[in-house]
Parts: sequence; C-alpha cells; structure tokens
Amino acid sequence: MFVNFKNFTFAQKSEMDANKNMYDTLSVGEQNLISNKYRYYTEDDYSRIYVSCGEVNKLLLNYRDDKSYFNNRKNFAINMCYSDVERDKVTITFEQPGTYRFDDIEVVEQSFDGYEEKVNALRKNSLENVKIKTNKITGDISLDKEKLLCLNIPYSDGWKLKVDGKETRLKKVNYMNSGVILKAGKHKIELTYSTPGVKIGLLLTIVGILILLIIIIVYKVSRKNA
Repeated sequence: MFVNFKNFTFAQKSEMDANKNMYDTLSVGEQNLISNKYRYYTEDDYSRIYVSCGEVNKLLLNYRDDKSYFNNRKNFAINMCYSDVERDKVTITFEQPGTYRFDDIEVVEQSFDGYEEKVNALRKNSLENVKIKTNKITGDISLDKEKLLCLNIPYSDGWKLKVDGKETRLKKVNYMNSGVILKAGKHKIELTYSTPGVKIGLLLTIVGILILLIIIIVYKVSRKNA
C-alpha cells in the first residue's frame, strides 16, 4: 500500500498566527507575553506529516525550497508496507500550523499475485558479462522492448555513459541511483568515472605555479637591478 501526495506545498504559520483569533481576545499583558515568546521565531526547515495505517507509522519530511536539502520534489509516495491483514483506514496528521496545498491524496494498493514470476521476468533483462576495472564498468544487455536500465550505482556527475559507443546522458533513478532508457535490442554499456573538477583544479594549480615563478623571477631581477 502507498499513500501518494501530488503537487504538495506547505507554508508555515507561527503558533501566534495560527491562533490569532484567540490572541486578539487576550489582555495587553497576555499579548505581550506571547509576542515576547515569538519575538525570535523562525520557520522550521521542513514540514512534518505523519501517516499511519494499522501498525505501520511513517514520517514525511518536506524541506523548504530555500534550504540546501530541498530536492525540488512536489510528489511523494509513502510506502505503508505489505500486510496480510485487511486495512481500511489511513490516518494523516499535519503536525505544524500552516497552509498545506496538494492536488490530490490517494491510496494505492499493489497486488502481490504473481510476484515471483514478475521478478524472474525482470531478471532476464539484467546487465550481463559485467567487467569492473579501475573507474570503468562494462557489460551487455538484450531487451525485447524499450525499458529502463537501473544501475546500483549512486548518481554522480563524475559518471559518463556510452551506449553502443555513443555518449548517452545518465538519469537519476529511484532518488539516488543511475539509469538509462534503452531501446529494444542488444546493447553494450560502458561507464567511466572521473572526479568532477579534477581537470579544472589541475589547470588552476599549474597557472598558480606559473604566476608564483613569474613573481619570484621579477622579484630577483628587481633586487639585482636595485
């Protein structure tokens, strides 16, 4: 079972803003106490949503778009795990006061009928003849139709992919892995890795050394002519 949030966004409110109607009914002294409490109020880095179903409890963290952890995701699928017991109730708790917006919330169930057959069918389309060398991985694959090849390799700008000798762009798959969409037929896969920024760093180092040598030479010449 999965609980899906589509196009989800959140704008936080402080406790004082969320209870503004009650705040307006308080005395000036009580209002001052609350105002002092929230004088240095800052928004949380993320919103927290708790999803529970039966004995399964999950937490969804959605980072604000001005934070470094923000991943530009608006759609979320919460895995509520497989269960042999029938479940007919999902509880969603929005912890922080604020405005929650989403196009839809849906519950999706995935049947496990024929699970082994489906897994075995997927295994037939795996990378074969895999060879791993220093910073290089090669292999072959044969497909009966267009499919996504998901590699158990963390996605990084340092990886370069060639399919049948032609440079091809890697995609980010399953949030952190690398993958590529391949057409039907036989393909040769070649992955090579080089640390991002090494060439630029080496070039800058060489330029820095040359500048230092020029400064030393100019300094010695100037002292000799002084």
